[in-house]
Amino acid sequence: MTAAKFILTITCPDATGLVAAVAGFLRDEGCF
Repeated sequence: MTAAKFILTITCPDATGLVAAVAGFLRDEGCF
């Protein structure tokens, strides 16, 4: 079976730690 591949693109105002927070959430949910 082939693993699914996705590209997540987010557009938002710059905020310190936002990318880290989103990446951490996705990691915690088993997306990585």
